[in-house]
This record gives sequence, C-alpha cells and structure tokens, in this order.
Amino acid sequence: MSKRKEKFDFYPNDFAGGTVGFNRFVKGCYIDLLILQYNSRGKFTEEEARNYLGDDFEKCWQKLKLKFQTDNIFFWNIRLRKEMEKRQRYLDSRAENLIPDMVSQTTDNNIKSGDEVNNKITKQKLKLKSLLEPYLQKYGKEFLNEFYSFWTELNLSKTNCRYMLQDTFEVGKRLAYWKRRRKEKAPLPFKSFSQEDAKVKPELPESLRKVAEKIAYDKSLNR
Repeated sequence: MSKRKEKFDFYPNDFAGGTVGFNRFVKGCYIDLLILQYNSRGKFTEEEARNYLGDDFEKCWQKLKLKFQTDNIFFWNIRLRKEMEKRQRYLDSRAENLIPDMVSQTTDNNIKSGDEVNNKITKQKLKLKSLLEPYLQKYGKEFLNEFYSFWTELNLSKTNCRYMLQDTFEVGKRLAYWKRRRKEKAPLPFKSFSQEDAKVKPELPESLRKVAEKIAYDKSLNR
C-alpha cells in the first residue's frame, strides 16, 4: 500500500449545508472531530473525543454525536469515511500503475536475493522510483520512464546507479531541466559531446576514449 498523503477532500458548500444551526464554536469542534477520525484510522471512541476536545467536549458533544454513526463503541462520519476510502483507492491504484517500466525492473524479489551488490542496486532503483512518484501527474509516465532509465544506468563496475554518483541530485530540479530541454527540442538528456568537450585525444584506444567521454558527460550534469 502506498504511503497515505495527509489530506482529504473538503466540500465547503456541503459542510455549510450540513452545519446549519451550528454556531462557530460547534463548527470548530466538528472539524476537530473530523480530524480526529482521519488520524484515528477512520473511527474514534467517545473517550477519545472527550480527550481530544478537552473542556469543550461537554459543550458540543450532544449536538455533534448526531453527525456520526456508531456501533456503541466507535463513532465515524460516513461522508468522511467515504472520502478517505476514495483517496486511498486512488493512491493504491496510482502506486500499482505507476511507471510500469520501473516496477518491472525493481521488484521486492530482487531484494531477497543473496547478492549484496544486486540488493544495493535494487534499493537504489526503488529509492529513485519513490522520489519520482509525486511527479507522475505533472510529467507523465513516458517522461518519467525516460528519466528513470537514464539515471539508473550502472557505472562501469556495476556497483552504483548513475544518480548515486552525483555530488548533488534534487529530483525536482533535474526534472525541470529535462522539461526545459524538451521544450527547446534539444536531444535528451543533455548535449552531445565533441572531442574538445570530453578532452579526448583521437589517438586514445577506443575503450579509453569512451571512458573519457563518459566522465566528461557526467561532469556536465552538474554544470
């Protein structure tokens, strides 16, 4: 299950219509009890309400308890429960469908393997995946998959993902840079390299030339 965001939908007009006859004090206590329900896994006891409202409990409970269903032990507001369930379904579906390419590359089964290096790489990929999740709606799956694929490329010794080798790596700023490059119709993720950029001598062996180009490429990411 994905981590729950600390929020739920609030409908001002519905709330106003449902609290006609309540003064501002009672409305404030009502909101407090809704927050208590949210933070108490969707239900609370009368004693929990008493502790939460303190001295205000006796002044408002007789009115407010009518806004909550009860099984004689717990109390819950039906509308809030539905909103909480709706939000959780959304978060769960997003987690299940988020960036399929990432999910297929980073399963929990890999973590259980006995290979320490593979475990390390898998955890690095999972970490980047989790960092990208909040940006799905803003950038879309295709864009994030492209970003993820580039930054999870392994180094030559296959011990670290590319993003782990950077001195700095703020996901939000990196994504924004990629977006700007795309709008400029420049090839992603960064510019191509000339021999001058890479400081590579033509007479170097092919294998060393590629290593030098890669080093220059990586350095450019932090320019």
